[in-house]
Amino acid sequence: MGHTLCEGEFVSKRSFDSVWDSDACIYNCLAHSIFNLTSPKSGAGAFDINSTAKLVYVKVVNSTSSVVDIGPAFGCQRTVQNQKGVRPVFVDDGSPWAPPVDWADATANSSNRTAGVDYDALNRTLARYFDDPALVNTCHTKAIVVIYQGKLIAEQYSSALDISASTPSISWSLAKSVTSALVGIRSGDGGVSVRRLATTPVWNASETASRNITMDDLLRMVSGIDWNESGGMDTSGGRTVPLNDVAQALFEAPNAAAFVGALPQNATPGTYWNYSTGNFQLLQYNLRRSFASDSAYWSFAVNRLFKRIGARSFLFEADPSGTLLGGSHAFATARDWARFGQLYLQDGVWSGKRVLPEGWVEYSRTPTKGFSKYGAGWWLRYPGAPSDSYYGNGLMGQRVIVVPSQDLVIVRLGLNYNDDFDQVYGQDFFGNISAALPPVTSSLSLQQSAYQVIGRK
Repeated sequence: MGHTLCEGEFVSKRSFDSVWDSDACIYNCLAHSIFNLTSPKSGAGAFDINSTAKLVYVKVVNSTSSVVDIGPAFGCQRTVQNQKGVRPVFVDDGSPWAPPVDWADATANSSNRTAGVDYDALNRTLARYFDDPALVNTCHTKAIVVIYQGKLIAEQYSSALDISASTPSISWSLAKSVTSALVGIRSGDGGVSVRRLATTPVWNASETASRNITMDDLLRMVSGIDWNESGGMDTSGGRTVPLNDVAQALFEAPNAAAFVGALPQNATPGTYWNYSTGNFQLLQYNLRRSFASDSAYWSFAVNRLFKRIGARSFLFEADPSGTLLGGSHAFATARDWARFGQLYLQDGVWSGKRVLPEGWVEYSRTPTKGFSKYGAGWWLRYPGAPSDSYYGNGLMGQRVIVVPSQDLVIVRLGLNYNDDFDQVYGQDFFGNISAALPPVTSSLSLQQSAYQVIGRK
């Protein structure tokens, strides 16, 4: 709860009511049953927002925690009671932010409309998710942005949720695609290799070797670590919290990578696909170890990725140990999430300069052996979309959809609490947007051959 309030107040800069009535309603509005705003003393928990210190203090039964906004580049960081955390620090390398400052405007009201686009149909499709009560009450869409042929052709935001074009929104698992990009950039530098064995803060050299998990295994979710991404609710000790590994790693453990490393192995690496935010926390830990200093690691995402694509709103939160939350906690505006998707559409090149190593995009979208729906940090083929499509996928309907054959990037951000956006709405959502565009006459795919041979040796 502390993270949600801190991020809403200090990162997204939204009203308290909009955050409390929407973001705090995950897990069937669990927070509303714990924290009683009308009669605080009658609730199981209490919280306090200190706007001066940019701090949120939370107490539930006998457990206390606080989350503090540590500013640009890193957002909010949880602190652990009676322990001193490691606070990230950004060091600017002096490189310029890439142009353009904003997207070329080819929306319906601009003087630069794109030929062949049915703007009326396109904008009707977007408007349904903000105006139709049935969709508003089920999808809780924050933002939709459509980029076609490198231009902004449509966008809409939820005023009811206090969202605008300048509002950074949480990634949830979209962060996995960003972590994958950072591994790619670092691989291009020679700092890491997807073939290299991964380690954790709690493994010695012998256990690292016996676990035999490569960076590629982590990127493809085939590490074999016994990780539980979903689960019921723990009501022991007078509290009610999600009972799964991801909740413990992100919101309770002082060191998320150490928590993951302490879990047992239940499969041989490369043989069993299991969705795991923990894998991406280990990727970030191994990225951190590849740098000579923490400051170089902490500054890497901004200096080598976000600056290179002009995505000024991006930030990446860290756990109490100072390792970035690589599977869950990045923030950006919808327009900047579209920049990230456009980077992949353009095969890792921005404004004529290579950002991702040649072939990394193709490696990322190459199916994982034994689970063809997933690549390396990206899901493959969006419902109803062409076969070359792939997408970043975050909890509650955060999506960055890339369709090379249509020269198309779609961003959708929202708060689907009780259903899967793609399964229930995805085909209709994509299909109606796609139908408003000119028909595809030829393949526009720009991808090169894969960065490295896929799979284990």
